[in-house]
Amino acid sequence: MINLLPAEKRKDPRYLINHLKPVKVYRNLHKNCYSVQQDGLVKGHFKELAIKNPKFLVRSIGRELVRKTQRKNVHAFVIGYLENFVGLRAVSGNRVTYDPYKNDSFIYRDTGNPVKKSKYADFFFSTKGKAIIKVER
Repeated sequence: MINLLPAEKRKDPRYLINHLKPVKVYRNLHKNCYSVQQDGLVKGHFKELAIKNPKFLVRSIGRELVRKTQRKNVHAFVIGYLENFVGLRAVSGNRVTYDPYKNDSFIYRDTGNPVKKSKYADFFFSTKGKAIIKVER
C-alpha cells in the first residue's frame, strides 16, 4: 500500500492513520484513486487497499442530488478498518459495484443484490484502470 499524499503531508502527524479507528473510503474521480478519510480529514490516497469489517453506505440525499443535477458528488463510502496489506483474497472475492444512476446501494455485480457489510473488502484498479472492489460474501 503506497500512500499517494504529498510527502510534506505524510510527515504531518495529523495525517497518520490510526488503525484502531474506522476510516471512510471513497473513489476519488479527480485523482483516479481511492481516498481514505478519518476524523473528517483525508489522510491518504491509494491505488489499492484493504478494509476489514466493511460497511457499505450510500447517503440518499447525495444520491438524489446526483440524479437531479447529473453531477457526481461524494456520497457513497465503505467504512471499516484499514489493513496494512492487500490480500490475495481479491482473486476469489465477489465483485461489488455502485452506480448512482442505477442503484440505491452498493450491489453484488453478479446478482444485483444489495451489499450492506462483509468480512473484508479489497480495493484496486484493473490493468485497464477500472476501479474494482471485491468482498467475501
